[in-house]
Amino acid sequence: MITSTTNQRVRQVVQWRDKSRERRKDGVFLAEGLKMFGEAPADWILEAYVSQGLEGQLRALSVQDARWEKLREIGYETVSDEVFRKMSDTQSPQGILTVLRRPRYELGQLLASTAPLLMLLEDLQDPGNLGTILRTAEG
Repeated sequence: MITSTTNQRVRQVVQWRDKSRERRKDGVFLAEGLKMFGEAPADWILEAYVSQGLEGQLRALSVQDARWEKLREIGYETVSDEVFRKMSDTQSPQGILTVLRRPRYELGQLLASTAPLLMLLEDLQDPGNLGTILRTAEG
């Protein structure tokens, strides 16, 4: 278990959290929460960090919980609650942070299907606008 906020892995996650240049350079992105972890493709997950408090809760759950099974299969690092608060980007951390590989696609790959469906966005200023656009497109 990681208990020091000066641990190299913790410092790296904090750097990824704070600096988009580092995330782009290393080809990663971060996701917080059990729902995001559960929906993430397993082959994209590079690292998972679980707070000590959440780990105890997950162990108490039924072994039938798919997220707990996925977490055990992939592997994770337990961190103290204090360390997790430092790593987290949210006011109320959910107890799990996942480092994921950022997928890269070439235009040829995207156009290779018989009927490609693409949405191109440029200079999007407000993240809320993206959500509206995606919901509209899905509808």
